[in-house]
Amino acid sequence: MKKGIVAVTTMMLFSMAGVGHAVETEYGEMGIDVDATWVSKYIFRGIDKLDDKAAFQPSVNFDLFDTGFSFGVWSSFAGSSKGGGSKSTVDAEEWRYILTYANSVLDGEQCQTDYALSYVYYDY
Repeated sequence: MKKGIVAVTTMMLFSMAGVGHAVETEYGEMGIDVDATWVSKYIFRGIDKLDDKAAFQPSVNFDLFDTGFSFGVWSSFAGSSKGGGSKSTVDAEEWRYILTYANSVLDGEQCQTDYALSYVYYDY
């Protein structure tokens, strides 16, 4: 039964992974991007964060009405090991809140420069 639930959940997540959508409002168009990822080993900046355990990493990003601003939430939850072993014993929940402003200077010119400024808040 447990394997069936995991299989159905996995299929549902893969079917919605990378879904993007735009919503028209009175302020303009707001883009929404939803992603769900399952990784067999979570390595962050060269460090194996979960001691060879898997992780589920969903995220959602909002493009705020074509203003250049966007807001996103990314999270990571520990899963089990590759061999179906026990759940990770480390503090396995991680959240990131990301506020970004992106724009271009000299649009259409040969020396066009794109830039992005981001603030990331990590919550462990």
